[in-house]
Amino acid sequence: MFDLGFQRLKRQIKQANERNYGSSGAGIHQISYQYIQTYALSIRVHVEDRIRKNLASKGDVALANLCGMYTSLPVDGSSVLEQPTYGYSLIAATVWKVMADAALAPDISRRVDLKTQIGHLLELQFKIRFYDRFREELDTTDEHNEILGKHLEHIKKLVEDNGATLARRVGRARGLYNEVDRGQIVVRRGRKTKGAQLYIPKNERFQPWEDPFREFAASELLDLLCIPKGKDVPDDDPRPFQYHRNKKLKGGDLVYIRPSFRKAIGKVLEEMQKHTVDFLPLLEKPKDWVHSQQPGTVNSSGGYHSDGVSGLNQCAMVRFGMGQCDTTPSEHAAAFLNKLQQTEWVLDSAQVDIVNHIGMYWEQDYDGIFRPLPYSCEDIKKSSGVAALVPEVQYRDLNKEKYKTLIKRFKADKELLKFELDFIYEYEENNTKLRELYRRAENSSQNCKAFAQIMARFNQIKDDPQLFFAWNFDKRGRSYVIGGYGHPQCSPSSRYTLTFKNGERLSSDGEQAALRAIGTAMTDSKVSIDQRIKHAQDNLDLVRTIAEGSPQAISLAERYDHISPLELLSLCRNWVEHENGSLWHAPVYSDAVCSGYQIVSGLINNISGLTATNIIPMTTADQPNDAYRIALNTVVSWLKDREHEIKLKDPKTRKRRDMSVTERDLLLSLLTSKDGKLGRKLSKAYARTSVYGSGAWTQSTDIQTELFKKGISDNEVPGFLRMALTLLIRKAFDQNLGSIGKYNQGIKRMASRRLFTGVDPQVKAQFDNLNTIRSKYMDKNCELPNGQLNQYLDLCRQIYKQSTHGLSFTLPDGTYIDERQYVLSREEFKTVFHGSPTIPITHVDCLSPQNILKAIAPDVIHSLDGLILRYAYTDAPYELTTIHDAAGCHPNNFEDLCSRYRMGYLKATEGNFLQDLADQWETDLLVDVGPDRSWREGVTDAVNMFN
Repeated sequence: MFDLGFQRLKRQIKQANERNYGSSGAGIHQISYQYIQTYALSIRVHVEDRIRKNLASKGDVALANLCGMYTSLPVDGSSVLEQPTYGYSLIAATVWKVMADAALAPDISRRVDLKTQIGHLLELQFKIRFYDRFREELDTTDEHNEILGKHLEHIKKLVEDNGATLARRVGRARGLYNEVDRGQIVVRRGRKTKGAQLYIPKNERFQPWEDPFREFAASELLDLLCIPKGKDVPDDDPRPFQYHRNKKLKGGDLVYIRPSFRKAIGKVLEEMQKHTVDFLPLLEKPKDWVHSQQPGTVNSSGGYHSDGVSGLNQCAMVRFGMGQCDTTPSEHAAAFLNKLQQTEWVLDSAQVDIVNHIGMYWEQDYDGIFRPLPYSCEDIKKSSGVAALVPEVQYRDLNKEKYKTLIKRFKADKELLKFELDFIYEYEENNTKLRELYRRAENSSQNCKAFAQIMARFNQIKDDPQLFFAWNFDKRGRSYVIGGYGHPQCSPSSRYTLTFKNGERLSSDGEQAALRAIGTAMTDSKVSIDQRIKHAQDNLDLVRTIAEGSPQAISLAERYDHISPLELLSLCRNWVEHENGSLWHAPVYSDAVCSGYQIVSGLINNISGLTATNIIPMTTADQPNDAYRIALNTVVSWLKDREHEIKLKDPKTRKRRDMSVTERDLLLSLLTSKDGKLGRKLSKAYARTSVYGSGAWTQSTDIQTELFKKGISDNEVPGFLRMALTLLIRKAFDQNLGSIGKYNQGIKRMASRRLFTGVDPQVKAQFDNLNTIRSKYMDKNCELPNGQLNQYLDLCRQIYKQSTHGLSFTLPDGTYIDERQYVLSREEFKTVFHGSPTIPITHVDCLSPQNILKAIAPDVIHSLDGLILRYAYTDAPYELTTIHDAAGCHPNNFEDLCSRYRMGYLKATEGNFLQDLADQWETDLLVDVGPDRSWREGVTDAVNMFN
């Protein structure tokens, strides 16, 4: 069997293994981090014990003094650790890196003077912290101090550059800081300038450590990690290394890894294998999935032929991360995966050439193929290169110190003048713009990288006779391709370049479906099906021109299909090949209209929601309803009607008042510009998350993002007015589609009753209080302080033990959905030479009630859209592909594809699923379900519901 990518997987694991495990680098793993924490605690216990015994030796005195110096350092601003834990952790991480590298080195002939190396590293680490604190305390109003501070900051950045090797960074640190230690610094402005002479008073300089001090302290630290030569200790001795006599080389000992630590390394390797995978398609059909009653996360029966790949977490029948997940797909669900895995794919070489041409020569972003920005996030941060010319960056740099001064006064409750408050507001508005620049720069970088990887992937598989993709589920029962870059669910440059291997001559129905797809791409799905087909028929000359794939054709495709021009290019080329007598190969797609609203409306028999999402029957001559446009038009009518009262919260008085005429006109200009295209996007931005239970703040932020994309800042549409618009759109959706929010609220209340069954009320009250505090910290991208974090974790452990039910439900096809989620905490501290690792730690013995209750409403919907596809297509007699609530097939089968979706929707929503859910959770049904089910009679004819 051919399993492309497996050898590369082994190389990746080997490289990641060599570079990361057992170290405190940026790739630090939880197991290593736990060892570091344990080691830090042992140092502290050892020192405090010896202090109580009046410091028995020179080594004890040296180590106690070293620890005292580190624990007196100010805590780094991004760390959740507090002193003295912070200081002990810095020491432990520094020593651990050296020890792990030495013990894991493949060449035993390589001699390392551990005591000296550790001693110097500890001194350098402390020295950098020392001068960083010195820099922060400088009075920068003095020009000499300002230059000195910038020079010290520049040195620190050079030393912390993770792009350089450890040896290079240590060399930089020694050379540059030795100059600083001497007190005489020369900062040159250019190669031929004399430079500025900077002087640091002797009593303020770092005092170098003496050799005996370094040696004594390092020796004590090593003794806490290593068992002496020839000494037998029990297996549970916590020290991970042991000294052995070196018979080959004189004057040194060998450091061996003890079995306990070797076992831990094995766990790290095993865990890394679960996350270090570079997938490629298969050349032979994937193994069929075999249904079993065991959880899908441990079912590796299907998909990849290689045992090594099949055993990985994301390659099981159900993909899942850390912790335990008992989601168990039904036999019907397993059959659906096997159906999807039968589809044979090939690369459309002509489309690959077009995509490559766009990537190399096009001057603007094109259907997911992004142009790299002329600056990176780092450039914005450091004001370097082109980024230094960006107005927002210049404003920040010019006003940074003034802002810091005013904020200090503000926090000290000192009175500020109006112009000073206005400046603070302007500066923070500028920061909002900078965050958007950061987001765009990061997105540009990631998208360009992804495109390059897709093209590299296609270059690897371009000559293969056919390709297959393995499929599996997430914990909600949604189906996914198992793959990294370049697959049928990937970006447009991938999705519309992979095509069915098995082509067919178009039947008369197939021709209509192909023309419908072309017409939809050239116009959109908001016009009637008949109009789309007619538009394609009337513009066949244009279709033939676009099919040429020339630069002119690419421009035409972008003009006529601004949403997905690559799809239009593919469809036009296939149409011309059809006219020339060739087989048609490209999939044609259809997807559900507002599937979240569709599903919820069907569950609660909400007739207005069903009408707005095209469940109510229409003919192919009817224009489909557009829920986003319906809500938009209602908001516009309210804004135009001066008699219609619109309340908002004034940011200055904090009181509610009527919206002014000027404010109404501003919102109207946004919502109606370019025939309301921006307004529809704002309406859709709200609806995208509201159906899943998002709050007003999230909805307002989604709208803000859409405005930013059009270059509209918070200065033009301030936050209070954007929130008023959000509430208007919410009111319009409720009026036209019914209050979908009541579904979310009801599901959450039902889930909460189920989850906290058996939990001590006092424990729940303590959790609720601490969870509120943690949410505020998380909003600032911070974690709770250690003491409160430990208390929070303890409460979550109690909930896990006391909760009668973790939360789960069974779908009508028998698929069991496990909704458990676990607490994820973040622990971070900076070590200068080993990066600034943030360690996400999943506490598998702690349920996360907050995350479970937040996810339950959308997960019920997603589990049902997966169920609809399974009901619709498991026994379909043709090849197909799916993307969440969409599906694609050959045009000859398109009518059947749409018909089957409607039947699948009917079957998934028959009965009263929400009542069944309440019965499973042994609680009352807290969602209002309407009595009118007459709408179901016409669903089979609802031609626009899967559009």
